[in-house]
Amino acid sequence: MQNPTNLSIPKRFFTIVEVAKMLHVSDDTVRRMLRGDPRKGIAPSLRAIQVSPRIRRIPVEAINEFTQRGMALNG
Repeated sequence: MQNPTNLSIPKRFFTIVEVAKMLHVSDDTVRRMLRGDPRKGIAPSLRAIQVSPRIRRIPVEAINEFTQRGMALNG
């Protein structure tokens, strides 16, 4: 029988720093992607879950959606 603590469970949520590394951009760029720019009419391009007032986690589905949109734009 396999020890339950050794199970390989895929990660479902990522920090801003982890997403920045995945996308090869800065942490600030990921924060801008989450915030958008309402003054310029730019909607957020990435979604996150607010864990606490200062902590957000980005679901793997949101990262996949973002990269798929980017690939579609780059044809």
